[in-house]
Amino acid sequence: MNEISVSNVGEFHEIFSHPYDIDETCFRGVSDLNYELIPSLGRIPQLIDDDHMLTGFELRIIDEFKRRVSSILKYTPKSEWEWLFIAQHYGMPTRLLDWSSNPLVALYFAVYENINKDFAIYQGRFDQRLYQDPSGKMNDVGYIGEAPKEINPYEINDVYAVFPSHFDRRLQNQSAFFTAHSKPDRPLEADITKYIFPSSLKN
Repeated sequence: MNEISVSNVGEFHEIFSHPYDIDETCFRGVSDLNYELIPSLGRIPQLIDDDHMLTGFELRIIDEFKRRVSSILKYTPKSEWEWLFIAQHYGMPTRLLDWSSNPLVALYFAVYENINKDFAIYQGRFDQRLYQDPSGKMNDVGYIGEAPKEINPYEINDVYAVFPSHFDRRLQNQSAFFTAHSKPDRPLEADITKYIFPSSLKN
């Protein structure tokens, strides 16, 4: 991982104000620079290094979530992926990490808490990408002349950038998408740049 220190707001604007020549550039802000790129599901101590227990716990809590929240949702999820997106929104532990295509959104999440902690913005791009179709299913894009292949979130074997349709206003407002992790308790290893900022800039 490449690390770059940023000392003032002007540098931030200089780095991030230029148009990007690569599509699907990802940004994630963390309010403490020591926060690793590990989904919330993988931060539960009892589940670390036990794939069987982790998957079993994940399936049980998402099933319980469906039963408890269905009556209050304004939108009925069309797929397991959409259930995961909504669970993430409500703060449930999932195998997803939030990212944005907008560096200012990442900056907001990096500065709104832990006021005395140095913070960071991660920037990256993921070659493996999944896109949600109108039916709610998540597909890879396939090769030319080849039909897209539907992907199950609980059977992935790598890290994917996951681009939902903006069925939720929050997803639209935050230019949001996710990474979905086959090993949620492992730190993300990818072509990532980490921009580190001093806590004095938060105010």
